[in-house]
Amino acid sequence: IPGGFLGGKLRRWSMQQALDRQAVVCIWFACNFVGVCCLRTIHFQFLVWYFHSVPFLAWYAIQPEQKQGLLWILRCAAVVVLTLCIEVPYLLTTRGLVRGPDGRAWETEGVPTRQGSALLMAAHVVLLVLLARRSVRVLVAEGEEANIGKKDS
Repeated sequence: IPGGFLGGKLRRWSMQQALDRQAVVCIWFACNFVGVCCLRTIHFQFLVWYFHSVPFLAWYAIQPEQKQGLLWILRCAAVVVLTLCIEVPYLLTTRGLVRGPDGRAWETEGVPTRQGSALLMAAHVVLLVLLARRSVRVLVAEGEEANIGKKDS
């Protein structure tokens, strides 16, 4: 396909500045995270990646390594709490009726409870906001860094 995915223009594309390795991984994981947050139904493989990426995204968004002492401990605790707020609702399920997009319904295990859904939605919003406020490190020259975006807090 001319000009498509395998077109020469895409292969020649390059950036003037290199992103930090953690920023690249965060972009990959955040794309999957946004998809999981916004979609009503999703394939199992995305949920598998989602569960493994949540602790990294929480750590990347909260940045405990930027602080020392008590602030480091509090930020690490925030990472743990945010991760648990996302993973615990999947344990707070019950047996119930599920309606499909085509109108059919069936009874199954694993139907979310209202409390679990509310906790999951709140944790998703918090993590999305924290990730959106996070600045990205760009490697300007070997050993030097520059922050792009909002100032780190």
